[in-house]
Parts: sequence; C-alpha cells; structure tokens
Amino acid sequence: FFHSQRVATPFPTHLFKTTSGDKDFQACLQALECLAPTSHMRVPTNLQAIPQPSIALLAWLLLPETRKQLLFHPIPPSTFVKQLQQVQPGVLPPHFEANQAPSAIFALDRPSSSTARRPVVAYHGTAMENLHSILNTGLINASGTRLQRTGAAFGDGIYLSTRHSVAYSFSRPSDSWKKSALGSRMRCLLVCEVDMDKIDEDSSAGPRRTQSDSSSDLPDAYLLVSRTDAIRVMHVLLFCDAPPLADPQGVDGRVHRPASRINWCSVLVFLYALGMLVSGVLANKTVQVQLKVLLRRLQHKS
Repeated sequence: FFHSQRVATPFPTHLFKTTSGDKDFQACLQALECLAPTSHMRVPTNLQAIPQPSIALLAWLLLPETRKQLLFHPIPPSTFVKQLQQVQPGVLPPHFEANQAPSAIFALDRPSSSTARRPVVAYHGTAMENLHSILNTGLINASGTRLQRTGAAFGDGIYLSTRHSVAYSFSRPSDSWKKSALGSRMRCLLVCEVDMDKIDEDSSAGPRRTQSDSSSDLPDAYLLVSRTDAIRVMHVLLFCDAPPLADPQGVDGRVHRPASRINWCSVLVFLYALGMLVSGVLANKTVQVQLKVLLRRLQHKS
C-alpha cells in the first residue's frame, strides 16, 4: 500500500476516492482498463463509447489544472544524439546492438532551460511503475527509506552512471498497459543532465568518483548525487521485452510491432545441436551410400 501511494504521485483523488476519502487505486485501475487504444481514440465518435470516469482520467492526465503540464514527444535517434551533444559536447552517444535498441525515445519539454555550467550526461535505470512519479516530481533520494529498492553500498543518494549499459541493468521489466502499441512488457532508461557544480558545492554529497580521485571507492562511471535539484531528466528510452498482446494500428492504418529481442545464446546452442545432428547423420554408412547415388544421378542429369 505504501509503495502504491508513492508511485501514484500525483493522484487524481478528486476523481477516485473511497468513502473515507482515501485514494481509490482499484477504481483508477478500472478506468485505465476501460480506455481504448490510442488509434481508436483518434476518431472522435469512438470516444462516446468510453465511460465517463475514463474520460475524466484522460483529461486529468493530458490537461492538468493544478500542476504543471508535462510535455514529451517521440524523437528519432539522430535528434537524440544531437541533443546529447548540445548538453555535453563531445559525449559519446549510447551504442545499442540491433536487437537491443530502444523501441521509442521520448524527449521531455521543460518550462525552463538548463542553467548548468558543467553538465554531464548520465543514465538512471528504474522500473516502469516509477515513471509517472519521476516525471512529475523528479528523482528523489530514497536511500534509507521504505522506497529503497536497491542497495546503497557506496553511500546514500541517487545512483546514476555515465554508461548506459550499467544503468540498463537496473531497469526491471514490467507488465505494461494491455492495449499498448509498444509492447506488453517494457523497461525504461532515463537520460539525465547532472550539474556537477551543484554536487561539488554540496558538502554532504558523499563519495563520488572523479577523474582525479582514483582512491574513491565508487566504481568507474558511477555518479552518486544527493541533491535532487542537480539532476534534470531529459529523455526516456523505452525498451520492449515482449510484443503487444493485440495488434494496435498506427496512424497510417498498418500494424506496428516493435522488433523482438533475439536470444543469441539460444541461437548458438540450437546451431551447435543442429551441426552435431547433421554430423551424426552423415557418418551413417547407409546415408553415405544414398548421398553418393543421389549425387551421381544429379551429375548424369547435368
């Protein structure tokens, strides 16, 4: 219950509340399940079939009145690389294998531009269930609280990495919305701007490995940040671990499926087993005789 309270922040209590005035998570989930796929809701007449609680929830998400509106839009990989270079010139963009590339890249539109004088691009892996709260309230230092999900071996703070592969290992896959066009099981990776000046100004920031501090215990490419205002989330990378349950249609009316991930270890094992099977068959004398006869017939025909 406590975890639900935290990840569902902010929450439309004025729309979904129990008789005692508490947050009604079950009613909110029911309203979410009644929403149609986005391709279906693009047709105005289809909205009439959606229950009023679901429409109210959709309006609360897209047209907030009591909080700042969160805007984000999909961008192509080339734009993503350019934006990283604008934040930290010379930074190397993340390299993904073909079967591990993100299914979608979203850029966040913030009301105020960056004021960091010494910004560094870093990555933070988290579960999909935390995304709503993080995007609306920002990353928080959960070390030593009931919200802590991983260890804090090198001190309290928010853990980030300048290597996307390190942060990706902390992105736990989660079941997504059943009608999602992206996938039925997703994981996310946050791309952040870290203000190194604010970290250096904070005397209570704890240990942090730098280029000149080789004696630090913090592993290479790790950043440990205690100040929440030193981190600005810029992008969200979404990865699909399982295809959609249904086949939602895109704007052009065609079915769009995210690329499935290939388990190369299983492929190699299969090829090895197939090779052993072929070798065993060819070693059989009866098979060898039949192959010789077949080859002779083919030579005569040619």
